[in-house]
Amino acid sequence: MRDRPNSAELLEIARTRLMEELLPALPAENKYSALMIAAAMAIAMRELKNGGAAEMEEQFMLDELLGADVSGDASLLDLNRRFAAGLRAGEFESSKPNQDIVLRLLRHVTLSKLGESNPKYLAKAD
Repeated sequence: MRDRPNSAELLEIARTRLMEELLPALPAENKYSALMIAAAMAIAMRELKNGGAAEMEEQFMLDELLGADVSGDASLLDLNRRFAAGLRAGEFESSKPNQDIVLRLLRHVTLSKLGESNPKYLAKAD
């Protein structure tokens, strides 16, 4: 069992200190860099809080789409490379079930990434 504060909480504490204490004291030429660091910390916090659920779902859909020839040892990156190659080759266009999986997969990946990188934009879209 990990001690508290956990990784996400530590990042949140550090980000709050950066935004509330350090940023106002920084010279103007350093504020942009501090804001970029704060944004990166916020993304990392959301990724930690979300855990691996989104990637597990993505892997499941890729396994379903790519079929029985997928090795259990294939990494998510390997599966995504095969998926991209299949998209470019038009492999998924002839089957309605495959098209449905492709659309679900692309929507899932897009919404998951957007939810971690820019949740405010995602909230506006709803």
